[in-house]
Amino acid sequence: MVELVISDEQARMLTETGGVVVIRDQNGNVVGSAFRTKKVNPLSRFTPQQLADLEARSQSDGPWLTTAQVLDHLRSLDK
Repeated sequence: MVELVISDEQARMLTETGGVVVIRDQNGNVVGSAFRTKKVNPLSRFTPQQLADLEARSQSDGPWLTTAQVLDHLRSLDK
């Protein structure tokens, strides 16, 4: 893996962006790109009620099925 050390100004520019950054050499030739994403909590897309429902489901006694069991059942519906 290659590691590049960038200037404080370049780091500021990368930190302030939230998308694709095109990297060019001094002649303007594209030499690469970087994609900066902002850290997002993956649970933030759920409402508090949905999170409570998910928590309650995870505490239930089941029935629990494996992926193979679910797929076998779905395949049997095609017959």
